[in-house]
Amino acid sequence: QGNQGTEVWANLRGLGTRATMTMMDGHRLPADTNPRGERAGVDVSGMYPSIAIGRVETILDGASALYGAEAVSGVINMVPRKDFEGFEVSVDWSQPFEDGAPNQGISLLGGVQGDRGRAIFALELRDTERMRFTDRPDFIIDTKNPWQRFDAS
Repeated sequence: QGNQGTEVWANLRGLGTRATMTMMDGHRLPADTNPRGERAGVDVSGMYPSIAIGRVETILDGASALYGAEAVSGVINMVPRKDFEGFEVSVDWSQPFEDGAPNQGISLLGGVQGDRGRAIFALELRDTERMRFTDRPDFIIDTKNPWQRFDAS
């Protein structure tokens, strides 16, 4: 479906990303398109810093009656944090045990509240190194015979 390895799309009930409506705080998000111009879904990995997401709501039944054909498989609503005061830092690093690309990131969240209002600031930086198909030859499928594994030797 056009996934290049860094996108994260919601796919409820296995009906595809086009059948799942993705919302942010009750507002519909515009869908990405693939190279052919077809609607592909919403990439949720880059739309909002994960440290600032308060909760994720999922509606599975009756969503299409309320939201239309785009929500046949359901609705995912990401609700951001709204009442946060202070400063929070999150650092993560991952390295596969064998043959993979390391991934590291840092997330910052800051917020102030007062009698006249509130403000929240969130930032997320992520660095994912490139991984080639040949880094994991056990997962390469031969196009002539899909049941035969690729031999890297």
